[in-house]
Parts: sequence; C-alpha cells; structure tokens
Amino acid sequence: MVEGEPDLRRWNWRALSRVAGLATRKDEIEETIQTARDDALHDPLTGLPNRTYISDALERAAVRAERSPAYRFAVLYLDLDRFKRINDTLGHAAGDELLVSVARRLEVCVRKGDVVARMGGDEFTIMLDDVQNIRNATRVAVEILTMLAMPFRLTGVEVSTSGSIGISLNSAAENNPSKLLRDADMALYRAKDAGRGRYEVFDAVMHAQTVARLKLEAELRVAMERKEFSLYYQPIIALGRKQIVGFEAFIRWHHPERGTLAAEEFIGVADDTGLILPLGRWVLREACRQVGFWHAHFDREVPLTVSVNIGTKELLSPGLVERLHNLLKETALPNGCLRMEITEEFIMNHPDYARTILKQIDDASVQVQMDDFGKGFSSLTSLHNYPIKAIKIDGEFVSRSNENPGHRELVKAIVSLAGALNIEVVAEGLETLDQLSAMEALGCCQFGQGYLYSHPVSAETATAMLFAGGTLESLDEKVYGPALRKRIAANSQ
Repeated sequence: MVEGEPDLRRWNWRALSRVAGLATRKDEIEETIQTARDDALHDPLTGLPNRTYISDALERAAVRAERSPAYRFAVLYLDLDRFKRINDTLGHAAGDELLVSVARRLEVCVRKGDVVARMGGDEFTIMLDDVQNIRNATRVAVEILTMLAMPFRLTGVEVSTSGSIGISLNSAAENNPSKLLRDADMALYRAKDAGRGRYEVFDAVMHAQTVARLKLEAELRVAMERKEFSLYYQPIIALGRKQIVGFEAFIRWHHPERGTLAAEEFIGVADDTGLILPLGRWVLREACRQVGFWHAHFDREVPLTVSVNIGTKELLSPGLVERLHNLLKETALPNGCLRMEITEEFIMNHPDYARTILKQIDDASVQVQMDDFGKGFSSLTSLHNYPIKAIKIDGEFVSRSNENPGHRELVKAIVSLAGALNIEVVAEGLETLDQLSAMEALGCCQFGQGYLYSHPVSAETATAMLFAGGTLESLDEKVYGPALRKRIAANSQ
C-alpha cells in the first residue's frame, strides 16, 4: 500500500452503499415532489396551467402593478359556444380532443410571459402580461376568435365552433385579481347575450350593472324567505266557443321598494344563481293549488288547464318527474290539466335527453307544449319525435303576419303540420282585432292569448272572470277596453 493513500480494506462498503442509495433516493424524492407540484398546477387533459396557477400569476401581476403604476395586465375569460352540443353529439372523447386542440391554438395567440389556463370544462383564462392599453387585449381577443372560427377535425369529423370572450384590465381603481376575474366573467356573459362569437370589455357601465345585479340577487334571496311572490294568470281563449279554457301562470315579485316586478326583471338572475329551482317548484305548486281551487268551485264541462313555463335547469334537475307525480296526487288535478311550456332551445341543445324527460312528463299525465314556436331553429318535421300536445306561435309572427309574407307562410306551415300531427295551436301575443283576423284567415282559429283579451291578472280577478261565466263577456271592459266587446256584439248579430 502506498503511503498517503486510503486503506480500502478498512472502508465499510456496506455503509458507503447505503449513503449512495440515500443520495439516489433523495433525487427520486425531489423528482417526485417536482412532478406532484407540476401536476397540482397544470390541467391533466390539455397540459395548460390550471386555476391555481393562473391565480398565483395574477397575484404576482397585481403586486407588480402596485410597485410600478405604469405596469398593466389584462384578463381574458373565454368560453366555447355550443360545446355541450358537440360533447353530447360526438361523445366525450371528441369533446376532450376539441379542448386539447383549442388549447394549442390559444398558445399560438399569446406571447412569452402571458399565461393561458384552463379553468375547467370549456372555460379558459388568459393573462396578458405588460399591456399598454385595452387595444392590446382586444387585438389578442380578435386573433383568438379568428383561430377558433376555423374548423376542427375531430375523430374524422369536421366540426365548427366559436368562442365568447370577456375582457378586464387592471387599473389604479381596480387591481384585485379575484375582482378582475369576476369582471371578465361578467363581460363574457354580456358577449354571450349579445350573440356569441364576440368579445366584450368590462367598463364603468357594466360595473354599475354588476353592482345592481348583485344587489338584486341579495334582494331575491330575501324575497324567497319573505314570500314576496304571487302568480298572475292570463286567460287562454277557445276562439270558436269564445270561452276561457285555461290560464298561463306568470310569476310576479312584489318588491318592497320597486313595486310589482314582472318575471323578465329578475328571472335571469334567478336562473344564474340557481334560485330558479326552488322558485320554479313554488310556481308549480301554487299554480296547481289555484287551478285545483277553481275545479272545486266551478263545475265545467271541460276542466280548466294551467300552463307553467319551465326552464332548462328545472328540466335537468333530478327528481322532477317524481315531484310532479307527488304534486298531482296531492292536489288531485285531473289528467292533462297541468301543462308545462318548454322552449325550442331546450330540445335543440338536449335532443336525446329531451326525448326521454318529455316522455316521462307526458306519462305523468302532464301535457307538454312548446312556447314561442318559430323563434328558434328547430325543424317543423321534428315535432313528431316528442310528445308535444300544443304549440304557441311566437308573438312576433302573430304581430307581423299582416306585414311580412314570410311570416304568413310560416304560420300557415305551422298550422298545417300541427293539424296533421293532432297538435293544438295557440296564437299568443294577440293585441289587435286585425291580428286576430289575420290568424283566423291563416287557419289558426283554435286558441288565442294576449292583451286583446286580457293582461295577466291576479288570482282574485281570474276567479271573478270564472264566476261571471268564463266567457269573453266576463272580461273587465275597464281594463281591456271596448274593442273586444264591439267585436262580440258584431258577431252576435
């Protein structure tokens, strides 16, 4: 052994191997930790950063903006239009493939330093770093919308989609990441409401509307607890017999400060917040209770019907059919007296589910009718695929049938097909005698509804109409004017 060299015979080789193993194990542990960290910050499907990642990025951007007032950043909130329809039609695998393809296109549209994240479902968020003004953000939004408008190839099928984008920009007045995300989300919904396939920028007007909407939401929750709602009823007239055969129920909110509010002023907020579900259950129960009262007190040859609008969220909610069975049993309504009004949009967006749920509703002896028919883009010939008992022709076609030949031809086609399928037709939105004459000339002479006959009225007023005989003569001339009485008198001569 050379002097100065270690005596290898004295080394504890077993201990050394353990040290080496520990070092290797430490590297493996660190690699595992890093992998877990990456997984926690990225979406497993697209590989994009996730909600946690972009939230952290926005927090860092907000801190930087506080230190450097000249620094600006923008938030783009993107939602794919009609993604659910693609997912339902082609399957979840195709939907996942579309999301991955969208992710790759979004990455092309941004710079290094920007962040593209998937928030979940078909929603994405983009943080644009170091922008000079809102034009920088809108330019990127236009590029993204252009990229999304190009067809996608999914499982051998060419698919077209589009996106809607909401944009918010930080400022000295608003630098909170959570609020900027919320603002972009609000602008996104404004873009969808305006027609989809476009962007909207959150601004002062939208901020005021947002504050008002949040206030309305809070008041709506209180109103639910205080029972500030009632139902109004608009008569449906059998045109041949000139008699009330049913009512459509409309919810009214008796607001303590703003007075009586129609559904249009708050139903959107109820739908967005989920309050539509308990509110809708109350409407169904109250409408059934009221028509049950009328049945008990008015002996009629043909039982009165009551029509209730039901939205997509209610139709998709679990237990709907069971609740209907229980409600009809509790109120002892005759079969077919409860009618549920659906929209074309529901059938178009959920064709397979609609076929199933509407059949179950029909089997529960609840009649299904389609509201605002002609407003959407469903095929006339598809009506036979669903248990539709009645259709209401959209009021726009009724009001313009005298002016627009296209509207007249559409009404004629609807009436003709409905007759072949044994489906009732209701002309809704009738306001003038000329409109009524036009509908009768086109063959739509079964049922009518509209201000020509009656505004929606309280349950007490509707009861008074029935007590007076439930005929056209029972309508209140002070409220509805002399025009209809003149027509009745002319027809009686």
